[in-house]
Amino acid sequence: MIKQIDIMLPFGKINIFCNEENFPENWPVKSGNYNTFFSNNVYDVFFIRKNFLDDTYRNQQIKQGHYLGHNVGMPASIRIEGKTIMVGIREGFCDYHKIFWSYIIKYIFTVEALQNNVLHIKAMALKDKRDRIHLFLGRMGSGKTSILHLFEQQGCKAISNTHCFVKKNHIWGINSWRRMRDENNDSHYIFPSALNDLLEGEIFKTYIRCREFEDKIKGLTYSEQKVFIQYFCSAITNYDLKEDIFEYQKEDKIRLFKIENELIRQFAKREISILPYDIKNKDGRAKLESILN
Repeated sequence: MIKQIDIMLPFGKINIFCNEENFPENWPVKSGNYNTFFSNNVYDVFFIRKNFLDDTYRNQQIKQGHYLGHNVGMPASIRIEGKTIMVGIREGFCDYHKIFWSYIIKYIFTVEALQNNVLHIKAMALKDKRDRIHLFLGRMGSGKTSILHLFEQQGCKAISNTHCFVKKNHIWGINSWRRMRDENNDSHYIFPSALNDLLEGEIFKTYIRCREFEDKIKGLTYSEQKVFIQYFCSAITNYDLKEDIFEYQKEDKIRLFKIENELIRQFAKREISILPYDIKNKDGRAKLESILN
């Protein structure tokens, strides 16, 4: 019996299909609530017992269990044909969540965003108690999720924990799982629950949280902001998707690279404030609370 998971997103829908008994019910991404959409497309993702022999860079990596960047898991294979993605699994075993979260959605999100002149970035966004949306940029491990968790307890609401789509000043978020760290810095994931809150709106303020920039009291220059956004936020560079764009977006590849470069240039022109880094410090937390309250 074929099982199906449908996920509504700001560009349409992702359908996931599989007929394995161990196919999970909970997924790293759940449907979000949106008033507007920047596209209306459907992507189909199939998990099937097959060994794809494609000589693409990503297939060769996944066959070795290297999904994307530092994400490793059970070897599989993959074939991408337009808006259809097929994952070949071995003897019914697969790291479903890991391959979906670490590669598949990053590829889909990035391609679909750029095809519609939308910037896909790694960032956290939350809505304060006055319904103003704050966007937080930062390196991996800079505490974006910790800030979100802290201020949710004070009445703020999540727009997105990791993946954000930005068009001019409008932002769409994603209802996804969160990686939490305990006192020993060991991490675990919390699956998303169904949400009624609207995951979009206009950006009120943008911040960078980076220990190395704490002395930049007056903020960063345009060039500094542009470099930071390109290497730590924008999807192609941050997630290292250049080979995938080049191989799977054949006729569109150069155009998509140019689109992302232009979107980064435009995004870097916005006013971006530097946040205090240590939220465990009383003074640092007080400064952050003054911004969000």
